[in-house]
Amino acid sequence: MKKIIPLSSIFLIPLANAQQPIEVDDVIVTTATASQSATVAMAPATVSVIDPEQADQLQLSQDLGDVLVGTPGVTVTSNANGTRGVAIRGLNSGYTQVLMNGYRNYSSEAMFRGNDSGLSFIPTIAMESVEVIRGPMSSLYGADAMGGVVSVTTRKNSGVTEGAISVEGQYNAEDEGGNGQQIGVYFSTPFTDQLSWTVFGNYLHVDQTFYDQAPEFTKLRERDNYNIFNQLDYQVNDRNTLGLELQVSREDQKGDRVFNSREFEQQRETQKLSARHQLDLDNGFVKTNVFYDDYDIQYIDNPNSDIAEKTYGIDSQASLDVGEHTVSFGFDARNTELTGAARFFENQNLDRTQWGAFTEANLSLTDATVLTLSGRYDDDEIYGSEFTYRAYVASEVNDQWTLKGGHSTAFKAPQMVQTFDDYSAPVAGGGTIYGNSDLKAETGDFTELGAYFNHGDTSANLTVFYNEIDNLIQNESIGGNDFRYGNIGSATIKGAEFVLSQNFEQALLNLSYTYLDAIDNDTDEVLRGTSKHQATADVTWFATSELDIFARAHYRGEHVGELGRDLTPNDAYTTIDAGLRYSVNPATYIKFGVNNITNEDISDPNTPAYSEVIRGTTYYAGLVYDF
Repeated sequence: MKKIIPLSSIFLIPLANAQQPIEVDDVIVTTATASQSATVAMAPATVSVIDPEQADQLQLSQDLGDVLVGTPGVTVTSNANGTRGVAIRGLNSGYTQVLMNGYRNYSSEAMFRGNDSGLSFIPTIAMESVEVIRGPMSSLYGADAMGGVVSVTTRKNSGVTEGAISVEGQYNAEDEGGNGQQIGVYFSTPFTDQLSWTVFGNYLHVDQTFYDQAPEFTKLRERDNYNIFNQLDYQVNDRNTLGLELQVSREDQKGDRVFNSREFEQQRETQKLSARHQLDLDNGFVKTNVFYDDYDIQYIDNPNSDIAEKTYGIDSQASLDVGEHTVSFGFDARNTELTGAARFFENQNLDRTQWGAFTEANLSLTDATVLTLSGRYDDDEIYGSEFTYRAYVASEVNDQWTLKGGHSTAFKAPQMVQTFDDYSAPVAGGGTIYGNSDLKAETGDFTELGAYFNHGDTSANLTVFYNEIDNLIQNESIGGNDFRYGNIGSATIKGAEFVLSQNFEQALLNLSYTYLDAIDNDTDEVLRGTSKHQATADVTWFATSELDIFARAHYRGEHVGELGRDLTPNDAYTTIDAGLRYSVNPATYIKFGVNNITNEDISDPNTPAYSEVIRGTTYYAGLVYDF
């Protein structure tokens, strides 16, 4: 009888050999319970599995956002305020849960606007795979997963000493400044048969970038990132494993004259400590994680804006095989405190406690059909309790076709700062955005239907979705260039995602297209940050056993920027990239290429639409050595 992976275990998927993004039916994923297998097409969600090494050869990957470019339904942007944006099906980064090895890995309160804190911590040489679930996962992961989930699985110790070093650089040929370099390190070794140590980290420096036509304005901030991650794993016996993790990072950003015409200098520091235990059973597992996160933002140019977030929490989950079915259940709880920010909170501290419990059942109805049911109860001390649920069915019609679809609900409470009337912060054009204590929690109903085809060297899939969201939080104008956070009574987001992958004798072609119609039903206006059309085409030619040559074109349609001063849209644009990868020997390869060959640019700091920037034509080169 067909066995499906539980969504709570989907991020333990091993990656098959394939180009990025992977959307094909013959990719085998394995459960964490009893080594049962299923295809990506049979997973109870719309899932993309990305090979970081393949994605990394297309650029100097400054963060996880670069790895995600080209994934269907995902929009990656560089915002004029210096942050990165990753939106899934029209919902921005604040609606996306970022996980590392199955656990939450970002600040949601301190970096509340333009949150990219979960994107910068992991060098690609330390990544095993990246998985993207498009669509809400609130029934498993809670309020921050209304848009979807991005999960990074890092490399694990294989019982031997191994490592990797990467050295990369980029030269910005069209903008003023923008050159950079990056060094990444990964190392893992067993101390004994039971105890192993893994460490990885990176250093990234990118010069400040100025507009060629307006050199007095900062286009992209100067960045210095320092990240290090340590992990100890101890195999107590055949059933019990203990883990201890410490993650320390710092990012310095600087701009002489940024999007709101002021000098900017910011320092972010993060310390994360977690202790884990996993109990392996004959028919499943139980795992628990206790964690402490400390996230500090210091504004060197304006100390009154400093803010710090401290979070304590616990996650626990069990997954059991019961005959031909799988049952998973778990709970999580966390307390978050915001301190500092005299300018924002008048020296008050904000505090919030949240907890939730979930259960999921994967029921094999026939040899070819699986029904997944899940539900979650959330309790927020400010916004009360909410129950979300999910029902999903996947069925193999025959050897070539798979059909699947489902319905789910989602819930998201506002961030603390959004509900504080005395909060204010600068926005584009010299304006200010204010908090709003009357904000309501967001809720939604989400439906999708997908068809997957796989035959020989050809695979394709089409997914359509229809989402209704009540009380969606957006910026609302209160006069001049000023805004406040407000609720949209109702918003509708509907669309379609199409993917085609074709293997040739010495080449691989990947095509993806996303149609998105995102409307504020109160005003009939398009939602900020969304474009109706987006498409990516990439082709790889395997010229020899050592040399791969590739090219990519990415199109994004007209869209209103998230940080724009009004509803004036940004123009549509197309970027073209090309490059090569050459394997010097089995342990070493070099890469070289150019991004944005045609120097496409929609940035103009003197226009109301200004909110998104595109790096000018940039050459990159790198070397990776595995040992």
